[in-house]
Amino acid sequence: MERIDIVIPDLGPAWQGATVALLSDTHCGPLHPPAFIERAVSITNELSPDVVLLLGDYVHRGVQYLEPGVEPFAKLRARHGVFAVLGNHDHWAGRDRALAAFRRVAVPVLTNRSTVLQHRGDGFAVGGVGDFLEDKQRPDVAFRGVRPNTPRLLMSHNPDYAEHMPAGVRVDLMVSGHTHGGQVYIPGYGAPVLPSRYGKKYQRGLVQGPRCPVYVTRGIGTITPRVRFFCRPEVTLISLRGQGGPPPLTARRPSGTSTT
Repeated sequence: MERIDIVIPDLGPAWQGATVALLSDTHCGPLHPPAFIERAVSITNELSPDVVLLLGDYVHRGVQYLEPGVEPFAKLRARHGVFAVLGNHDHWAGRDRALAAFRRVAVPVLTNRSTVLQHRGDGFAVGGVGDFLEDKQRPDVAFRGVRPNTPRLLMSHNPDYAEHMPAGVRVDLMVSGHTHGGQVYIPGYGAPVLPSRYGKKYQRGLVQGPRCPVYVTRGIGTITPRVRFFCRPEVTLISLRGQGGPPPLTARRPSGTSTT
């Protein structure tokens, strides 16, 4: 597990210290059965998060794995809700089937839309955009109608979208997966291979993008080859802090990283 504090401007007192759990790249398929995902769900529930965000790529190598890969999310528990976006693998398996699977487990998929969570009178907006490789990204549409002073978190499966986010749309934090941290990490060098157009910038962890900070989780599963080296799977727990706390890129990060 990975824990990190992140500063969010205009965060209301009711949301100070609230926690957001991230699960990404579970990749149900021949490499990772549903039981593997159920273990990650159990770990997440033990954290007792306020919000859970599912960041895409729930399947690998076959549409037949889509429903079994989403079904474990029905057991997720969060005080203010569980929300999802789709990744490129989910589109390849079938966007409509993926959306139907999430309807069955009652988890909203926030494709270019958002919801404003209320807690003791303070609002916090959670939104999402379509996958950067296979869909459209409209954060302006997602946050349409949200008050200007309401803090906003944006889900995008692919962190490369941070480089294309339009000016003039408020986003205080973007959270992403997709890269798996490279799966292999060589100390002093980083990941030899990374599915990003921007080198190692969005490899993993907290990064400053052009418009906002971006947190990139290493994710839970893998694709072929099934190997991780110095890059363990990650369930992330973000603690939200208001201004006056630690700066976003020097936030507290305990060393524990195991999830399974």
